[in-house]
Amino acid sequence: MIHCPQCGRSHPDTVITCDCGYDLQAYQLRQRHAARAYHGVSRPFRWLPVFQVLLSTLGTVCLIGGVVGALIQIADQAAVWPIVLTLAAALIVAVPYFAAAEAIAVLLKLSDQQPNLQQTLRRIEQAVQRSNA
Repeated sequence: MIHCPQCGRSHPDTVITCDCGYDLQAYQLRQRHAARAYHGVSRPFRWLPVFQVLLSTLGTVCLIGGVVGALIQIADQAAVWPIVLTLAAALIVAVPYFAAAEAIAVLLKLSDQQPNLQQTLRRIEQAVQRSNA
């Protein structure tokens, strides 16, 4: 079934023109083209969860490396400053990895919401078209 964006009537997919005169065949072609374009845009996002896990893992490895380094320095009875600097360096290196992983999480959430946003925009557009008619 296809819904006419001009009047809102439902028709079988085989109908070419709506009773109100709107060209449903051209509308279906535009909808298919938009769906293909969206699918092409969403494809790169399929690798983002892998990068998110990889970045989180790298951040965790940096933190663990800093803690292990600090423990080795404690075992060697090093002064306090090298231990603090080792932990600070681990934090400085790990924070960008965690920040990038969080940015990817936000991108994934937005990409999941994109179809809902597109449907909402279409409904608003249809309502505006109906009110103008």
